[in-house]
Amino acid sequence: MTKKFILARKKGMTQIFREDGHVMPVTVLEVGPCTVTGIRDKKRDGYRAVQLGFIPARAKHVNKPQLVAAEKAGVKPYRVLREFRVDATDGFELGQELTATTFEVGDVVDVVGKSKGRGFAGTIK
Repeated sequence: MTKKFILARKKGMTQIFREDGHVMPVTVLEVGPCTVTGIRDKKRDGYRAVQLGFIPARAKHVNKPQLVAAEKAGVKPYRVLREFRVDATDGFELGQELTATTFEVGDVVDVVGKSKGRGFAGTIK
């Protein structure tokens, strides 16, 4: 079984009415396209991973090491960069775009999210 992954952004919540009349809450996601910006291999980096970029950014909004790495790889700079560990990097190449079409109906999906920090709310609330 090949590992599938992609980056997405939460756009909001809505609801769907099933055929039996029950209401089901649904999260709406903006999915990809994500670009392969780096491939890590066991020999050079000590592990195997694929780095994805999501949400293109202008050069002035990206720090210099990320900008230089993007130029070396021949891809545009991105705001969000994440690595996904894989068993084999075969089938991935720099600049390749991953979209939601990699998933099929019935695939089991693990979702990882990051919530906004609200800080210390205080004792009186």
